[in-house]
Amino acid sequence: MTRFEKVQGLIQKAGKGKVAVEKIVPAADLRSDLGLDSLAMMELLVLTEEAFGLTISKEDAVATKTVGEMIAYIDSHVTA
Repeated sequence: MTRFEKVQGLIQKAGKGKVAVEKIVPAADLRSDLGLDSLAMMELLVLTEEAFGLTISKEDAVATKTVGEMIAYIDSHVTA
């Protein structure tokens, strides 16, 4: 499973299955395009931290707007 596929799964889980996998593309905005509300965003944050062994600051979480930015953040903070 690629990192992108793992992120797609986390987004679907946080969105309670309401987000179609084909909509989860790098350019998609987590809030406006995928419809994640503040509660879903918090759940996504926790799921991401657990899945990748990260601690994400509030500032970084708020600054991350798109799926692509999320993956870039993970890529830059996770060692191979």
